[in-house]
Amino acid sequence: MKNNKKAKQNTGKDSDIFFNASHCADPTAYEAIKKVDAELDVSEESWRFHELLDAIHNICALGDFELQGRITVKDKRTGKIWR
Repeated sequence: MKNNKKAKQNTGKDSDIFFNASHCADPTAYEAIKKVDAELDVSEESWRFHELLDAIHNICALGDFELQGRITVKDKRTGKIWR
């Protein structure tokens, strides 16, 4: 019980989702929530890339150009290289 009190004092986001409504530690739910959060981060990253790609295609179309090769871009936030 002492360990739980120490964790409750930490007001960070991770400690908030580690405990259930009864203020008991719930590691299974915590891991599930962390997994879903990670998937949402990936889908946001993918969404940003596809929005960028659509913008590039639209700019080319406005100038009567079309892309003939691959585009490679690097995400400054994550360091991921999109090809």
